[in-house]
Amino acid sequence: MQPINTVGLAVSVLLFLLTLEFSRRGKLSRDGFFLWVTISIGLAFFSLLPTSLRWITNLLRMRYTYILSFTIGMFTLLIINLYAYSKINENRRKITRLAQEFALRKAEERNTPQEED
Repeated sequence: MQPINTVGLAVSVLLFLLTLEFSRRGKLSRDGFFLWVTISIGLAFFSLLPTSLRWITNLLRMRYTYILSFTIGMFTLLIINLYAYSKINENRRKITRLAQEFALRKAEERNTPQEED
């Protein structure tokens, strides 16, 4: 095993352990957990079996494996970006709905006559 493969394997194990820890603390959603576990498993797979990367490179008729690695990395970042964007939009809708409900309740409180003792 070449040193770069050892580093890749170490990074994938560290990423997996961090994912488990963040999930245990409740700082990572279930969807995010599966995304990061998949990424760490993929990184470990290509670190342990670098010939698979060469095989995919030949299958796609690419000349160099680092171009395929870069392409996989870019697609992974795009997927993570799309996931984060969808979660941000979902949270923005929830916050808007909560703010509207809060404003309606405050308005109802002001319009409701106070009972005197």
